[in-house]
Amino acid sequence: MHKSFKIESKKSSNKNNLISIPNIGLKKIDALNSIGIKTPYDLLYFFPSKHIDRTSFTNIKNLTKGDLVSIIGTVEAFGLRKSKKRNFFELIISDKSGIIKCIWFNNLIVIR
Repeated sequence: MHKSFKIESKKSSNKNNLISIPNIGLKKIDALNSIGIKTPYDLLYFFPSKHIDRTSFTNIKNLTKGDLVSIIGTVEAFGLRKSKKRNFFELIISDKSGIIKCIWFNNLIVIR
């Protein structure tokens, strides 16, 4: 059974804090607080400044510099590469229209 909570007014933030929303933990509350969301009221009326459409996909051959797109492809190769000055992670993806090489420099999260 789902719990429900009542959103009263913005001024009643003592009664309605984010912890009263089911399945929201302290880490998520900290993240929301960092962008100014302190109450369920704030969360309800928070509208992102930018929307990224991840439902449409672009062929690799149609990519242009500066575009924020989603692609679907086959991972052809990946791995940690070493050069004289730095390490980097390389990923090669292909689709029916072409091949793209992606490189992440000094990103330990990707490397691990």
